[in-house]
Amino acid sequence: MNEISPSQAVYRGLKGTGIDFVASVPCVNLQELLCLVESDPQIVHVPVTR
Repeated sequence: MNEISPSQAVYRGLKGTGIDFVASVPCVNLQELLCLVESDPQIVHVPVTR
């Protein structure tokens, strides 16, 4: 059985709803999700500071 990680599930949800812009703050808990978002050329990712 191929289970997906929570980060992959959120990423698929973002893609599935057509979200193409993401702003994020640094967070170790979101590291996998942010890597997925950052590596997608169809999503503009703007990291911001707290």
